[in-house]
Amino acid sequence: MQAWPMAYSRTSAVERQRAKFEVTFGVARHQLLDELRLLNVSELVISSNIPLRRDGLPYANHSPPEDPGVAVYFNLDGDPYVLACDRWNKVKDNLRAIGLHVLAMRGMQRWGLVAPSKLLWDINFCPPAKTRGGLFWEFCQRLHLTRLNLLTDN
Repeated sequence: MQAWPMAYSRTSAVERQRAKFEVTFGVARHQLLDELRLLNVSELVISSNIPLRRDGLPYANHSPPEDPGVAVYFNLDGDPYVLACDRWNKVKDNLRAIGLHVLAMRGMQRWGLVAPSKLLWDINFCPPAKTRGGLFWEFCQRLHLTRLNLLTDN
């Protein structure tokens, strides 16, 4: 079952669109993993409603789930982050969108603009949904909202 991060709003089923990405599920998964490897992330978890293989990765051949959303949890420079996408009506396209986002972040780093951890500063870094509840979770939510307010107040 998918663990959707609370800080990301959901796209309603009627608002989801067909993407123009021309990749298979396997290629989208592989390219996302490759980009994350090049970013040097650790503790990677890809959360979706796709059954998992023995190695913990989603199967490439699967029935399309009702919810195509994808959340990717990882650590970067010792801090936990999550990237999530459900704009597209297929899981493979949401995987591809996240992979392209990471590719763009790495490009900004190569071109000397900003480190990826700085780009991720405003992204929810709280634990996955399965750990919701308790004081730590409430603290994470407040900290995230404070960071978002700091960004919008300037």
